[in-house]
Amino acid sequence: MNPRYYAEVERGQRNISVGSLQKIADGLGLTLEDIFRFSVNRALTEDEEKIVSLIILVLSKGSKKSTRRVRKVLQEII
Repeated sequence: MNPRYYAEVERGQRNISVGSLQKIADGLGLTLEDIFRFSVNRALTEDEEKIVSLIILVLSKGSKKSTRRVRKVLQEII
C-alpha cells in the first residue's frame, strides 16, 4: 500500500478493500470494529450494536458478493 493509493481513497477516486482496512487497523493496533465505530452523542442501543456487529462480520468474512449486497441495502435505506 502506498501513499498514492491512500490519497485516491481519501479523494473518493478508489474504494478501499476490507483487506486494506484490515492492514490499516493492524498498523494502528486496532480492530475492524474499532475502525467502524463512530462518535455519537449517546450510547448505541442494543439493536444498533447488533447492526454494527453484523456489518463488520460481513465485511471481514463475507464474500465480495455479500459485501456488495450490504452496500446496496444500506444505500437504499439512506
